[in-house]
Amino acid sequence: MYKVVTAFAGMLVCAGGAFAGDGYTRQTSSGGLSAYVGGHAGVSIANTDVGVSGEPVSLDGIGSHGAIGGVHAGLDYTLPAGVFFGLYGFYDWQSTDSSLTLFGLSGSVGLRDSYGFGGRLGYDWGKAKAYGLVGWRHTDLEWSTSLGPVTGVPTSLNGIDLGAGMAIPLGQGFELGLEGVWTKFDGESIDTELGVVTLDTTQLSVMGRLSFRFGN
Repeated sequence: MYKVVTAFAGMLVCAGGAFAGDGYTRQTSSGGLSAYVGGHAGVSIANTDVGVSGEPVSLDGIGSHGAIGGVHAGLDYTLPAGVFFGLYGFYDWQSTDSSLTLFGLSGSVGLRDSYGFGGRLGYDWGKAKAYGLVGWRHTDLEWSTSLGPVTGVPTSLNGIDLGAGMAIPLGQGFELGLEGVWTKFDGESIDTELGVVTLDTTQLSVMGRLSFRFGN
């Protein structure tokens, strides 16, 4: 997962360098405030480290792929020099499941609907832009086991998003982009007859984005 994040960040840096190195000049703009709304869709990978009373147990979150998609909206303020910063919010629908076999019992936990907000900072070349982001996320959980319904477990997770993205204008106010977001969720503990089970979850999402921008 960390290799994927590093590769994605490297791609953004190389692309930005290519724009600058090839004489790619930013279109003249007076800057100002703009707003955008849109949708996004892509794939996610979840990984959960599990511990039981201090003994490590493996949960097959690595290689657990799922689909993710949603809507987003935000405000950006662009300076005349091309630097921009802004706030955003989002709502995601997803289906990313991991399964666990422990002491002869099998179960699964799925990451479901998410929502959150954050801020981003980037540079606008005029014909393309790149940015980094930091945000907060709330994600619902869905549990199931071979014994039936599950009780006494967390029903949601909260975490911090770190990410990066790029976008290019398509004309008529539309933008097409690519964004990668890595999420570190808060750890959770569950008291069971077998001991205290601890969960430490991370997630990587890579999504295409289509936005409509209005304003300066």
